[in-house]
Parts: sequence; C-alpha cells; structure tokens
Amino acid sequence: MAGQIQMPMPVRQYLKTQISADEIPDFTIKNVLGDGNTAVTYEVHDKSGFPWALKLVYKESYGDRAPFREIGRFAKVRDERFFAFPKETGDWSLKLKNRNHEFIWFKSRCVRGQSLKKFQC
Repeated sequence: MAGQIQMPMPVRQYLKTQISADEIPDFTIKNVLGDGNTAVTYEVHDKSGFPWALKLVYKESYGDRAPFREIGRFAKVRDERFFAFPKETGDWSLKLKNRNHEFIWFKSRCVRGQSLKKFQC
C-alpha cells in the first residue's frame, strides 16, 4: 500500500523476539504466528486458558483511513462458522527507547490452519 507507515524495525523485532509472555493485559503469549510491516500476530491464551489469535496492528500505519472499531460490531454474530472478524478489539501501547508506540489489537478465533470443511464440523 503506497504511503503506508511501516512499524519501525526495532519495535517489530521486540514484538517478535523479546516481548514477555504476560506483557499484553489479560492474555498470555504462547508464540508468534506471523509478522508483517504493520502488524504482529500471536497465539495467546486468555485468563481462562482459551486460545486466541491476537493481532497487534501499528496504529500509525492506518491513521484515520480504516475504522477499526467498526469491525467490533461483528462480534455479535450468531453463526461463527464463517467468522473472519475479530471477537474483540482494544488499544495497547509499548514504551520502547523512550518512545510510546500505539497499537490496536484484534482478538479472533485461532483455528490453526484447519480446512474450512473441518472448521465447520
């Protein structure tokens, strides 16, 4: 995407390799599922031990162009078999080298690469 602000490399490296298991409130990080220029995705467990995929999106990357919180309205769908939208969203910040980096997080079901047919059963 042209003109998109990328997450600074030291921040991305920290999120991929040095973040502690309980640094994001209400979640325990188990491992990194993936990363890109603007986000890092983790497998996390909530307080009751349920697994989720949690994506941290660098807030500066999208500015006012994407209404992220609007996605949260999909959390009330009844049939979750095709649920591709987050169940919950929130804000998180990371202070690194005297600078505060802002993120929006998205919590969604962690299906571990299952086929759509298997996921529906």
